[in-house]
Amino acid sequence: MHHDRRPARDHRHQPRAARRTGGLRRDQHKDLARIPDLVTDDFVDHGSPFPLPPGPEGYTQILTFVTRVLDFEYEIVDLFCTLDRIVVRSIAHGRAVAPAHGAQFAGRPYSMTTIQPDRMRPAQSVEVPAPRSR
Repeated sequence: MHHDRRPARDHRHQPRAARRTGGLRRDQHKDLARIPDLVTDDFVDHGSPFPLPPGPEGYTQILTFVTRVLDFEYEIVDLFCTLDRIVVRSIAHGRAVAPAHGAQFAGRPYSMTTIQPDRMRPAQSVEVPAPRSR
């Protein structure tokens, strides 16, 4: 049995803003312009609450909703890679909005733990399964 002896990344010693965005500045975290370079034309996000076209267009739509409507910021808890997967465990921090959460909850902050395993081809994401949250 092989044990990886590299120490795990300890995010507790990073500034809170760096933990939330994986070390990116807030404006970089919400910049969606690079999506066409990072996902394939047949990319599918199985976790979207509404139908999306495949590829960069659909992924840009869902990430625009998540980052600009729900105002999510992700705190990266754990990250690892295999030959064909990148897996990110994170905490999504956002604010409730009336159309999604009901008027009585609008504006309230909330957080949810999520895990996202992305299937990869060299340098591009192919597929995001439905998210696992608790």
